[in-house]
Amino acid sequence: LGKSSDQTADIATGEAALAMAPPDVKKLLATVATNLKRALDPGCDATQRAKFRCLKDDAVQRRVQSSAGTDASAAYEYATDFLKALGFKLVSAEGDVGTSHWQLLSDIEPPLQLIEAAMKADCTRSDASSSSQYNAVTSVGTRVCSSPQTLSDFDVLDLSSLSVSLGLPPAQILAYPKNYCQLVSSEESVAWATQQGSGRRRWGSHGRRGEDDRVM
Repeated sequence: LGKSSDQTADIATGEAALAMAPPDVKKLLATVATNLKRALDPGCDATQRAKFRCLKDDAVQRRVQSSAGTDASAAYEYATDFLKALGFKLVSAEGDVGTSHWQLLSDIEPPLQLIEAAMKADCTRSDASSSSQYNAVTSVGTRVCSSPQTLSDFDVLDLSSLSVSLGLPPAQILAYPKNYCQLVSSEESVAWATQQGSGRRRWGSHGRRGEDDRVM
């Protein structure tokens, strides 16, 4: 089926907003897009799917404020124009209850074209003369993933309880890029592999369901 004129206009608006958005906003939109693509997987857990289709407005505001050298109001407009093009709507907080958030209703399918565009936008071309130029082009046109800027770009697993039991300082595991793996604590790893991860597979030397030697 072809796209309606309204859908085509929305996609064009979203692509334009994405192109104008500063790097920090592009990172946020790429995370949103990655989560939405995971939500489209039929095997995605219903709770996770609902989580992926909701975004706190505070998170958007914080990312906008961290965009150095960019007008915050303009950056926020680029971010929200893209969210609207995906099908999100802003749900305002009522009084002191809850917080304002962007919601993608369950009956709305976001345009895959915009999802893929946002995921690609979080990569940059390296430039020997200016590593900070977001979409710089080298003489050979090599594409590289952008480097992390803050801890919010990592998945984090807290190991404090394990560290304390071993008499070690508090520790964390950081994984980059965010949302490309799932960090699971050792005491939960078998349950994770059985119920969510590699549950139907038998890996490693044990051959027992859910025991996966690849889980760290």
